[in-house]
Amino acid sequence: MKLSAIISCQSTVFEAVSFEKNLEKSIKKMKEIGYQGIELAIRNPKDIKIDEIKRIVNDSSMPVIAIGTGQAFLDEGISLSDLNREIRKRAVERFRNQIEFAAEFNAQVIIGLIRGKSKKEKEIYARKNLLESLKICDEFAKKKNVILAIEPLNRYETNLVNNAYQAIQLIKELKGSQFRILLDTFHMNIEEVNLLKSIEISKNYLSHFHVADSNRYAPGKGHINFLSILDCLKKIGYQKFISPEVLSIPDFNEAMKQSYNYIFSLINKNNKK
Repeated sequence: MKLSAIISCQSTVFEAVSFEKNLEKSIKKMKEIGYQGIELAIRNPKDIKIDEIKRIVNDSSMPVIAIGTGQAFLDEGISLSDLNREIRKRAVERFRNQIEFAAEFNAQVIIGLIRGKSKKEKEIYARKNLLESLKICDEFAKKKNVILAIEPLNRYETNLVNNAYQAIQLIKELKGSQFRILLDTFHMNIEEVNLLKSIEISKNYLSHFHVADSNRYAPGKGHINFLSILDCLKKIGYQKFISPEVLSIPDFNEAMKQSYNYIFSLINKNNKK
């Protein structure tokens, strides 16, 4: 297992991802800490100079392993499940742009908050809209050979796909070839009955993994048992990236350093078993 750092390419209200004005300097700092890849949070790829990003990641030898998309909903309010057809069309087009961007880096695209949320009485319609939008996205992702990672999020952020079981059921219902699952320990701690069993049932779908402690601080600052989680990931044969998605407390660099040191030490401890 390898560790990747999450950095936003654009300013955002999302507190668990940091926007660093000097992206090149920030990526170099993450490499100095020990990170082996980066996950880029991108609200709108049309506002990004892709050639500059390519130069930075190539110069630093830090591959882009995933593209985060939730800022489109958080900052602009567009989602794949919106009851307004025109807003859904905008969201699908934005997501297609994010898929195109990801294809340039052989990265996967995360389906987080861009799926949106709905009022309880409208949930059935929102879910239907989400399915229709994701089917369109799947066809486009197939052409670009890009994986789409559905991330279960806790009930306080959305009512559409809150746990691993629901994510698996959605994938089966969609019958799409590009869908996988991203699990996040912060959300899992709220929604999963048993974190380890949820990892186990996701074995055939798991393409990415986020870590944050129970309070969304760096791992080791709350009560989640990360040693057992890493042991479970090793047991199911997970060898892909792990990204800390934590609050920048006391600041971004220190939070990422704490996250890396803690998780890396547990990986080493696990490998010696």
